[in-house]
Amino acid sequence: MFEVIPAIDLKGGKCVQLRQGRASDVIFSTDEPPEEIARRWVALGARTLHIVDLDGAFRGTLVHFQQIKRILEAVHACSSKCKIQVGGGIRDYESAEKLLNAGVERVIFGTVAFRRPEVVRAVAEDFSKRRVMVALDARGGKVAVEGWQHTTEIGVREAAKHAESIGAGSILFTNIDVEGLMRGVNVSAIREVVRAVSVPVVASGGVSSVEDVLAVCDAGAAGVVVGSALYTGKIDFRSAVDAVVAHCSQVVATTPAQQASVSERKEVEVRTERKRRRQDSNL
Repeated sequence: MFEVIPAIDLKGGKCVQLRQGRASDVIFSTDEPPEEIARRWVALGARTLHIVDLDGAFRGTLVHFQQIKRILEAVHACSSKCKIQVGGGIRDYESAEKLLNAGVERVIFGTVAFRRPEVVRAVAEDFSKRRVMVALDARGGKVAVEGWQHTTEIGVREAAKHAESIGAGSILFTNIDVEGLMRGVNVSAIREVVRAVSVPVVASGGVSSVEDVLAVCDAGAAGVVVGSALYTGKIDFRSAVDAVVAHCSQVVATTPAQQASVSERKEVEVRTERKRRRQDSNL
């Protein structure tokens, strides 16, 4: 099932939202402890939380590990089902290992996937591809690295295929050109990434309405990360989730992620029917 994933971006120990990733351009900031914000999203039904260590992304090393641990503890205290994915400043095996061993479901590699791909391969081999996500942050169709501060000459399709080849079990695609602007999503760019790979793609950037969320779903993504629009009140989380549930029941599976979801449901239905028949034969 397509997921609506709330973002919790950490800067200076606070939950913030930035415009186009610029450290000085803060759209939203609150003194409410990030772990309390995480609890609130879980209470509203979030199945995954997206945590970004912004300071870590800018400095090139994990900064908010203790804060992330507090979020993990808070979430796990109220739900055993909600998963947490973390990105920002994960530039070596040791940082990824520390997060995964602490209880993070999935680590997100950005810069290191293109600078030191062997790190991604090692983590995927030791912890499984399922727990490895690679972030493709695109500006003008090219991948940006080092906290979006430098734009490479690597195209999005090429980068997506590279990410899958080095062990990514999923891809996070962020369109920096629309990130934080809340003016709508670039559906064609999302579709391009989805069609380039066989692993699930989660999209981010520009979401400003429930209609944008549904457009991302129709583009074939497995989920959408929403930040600014949630914190500024443009989107109500429960309304978005309810709209997705109603919408996705009418969507024909066209991508690997959607096909896998349908396949899983069919397998459950088959097992249920077999069980019913065995019970009937024993009567």
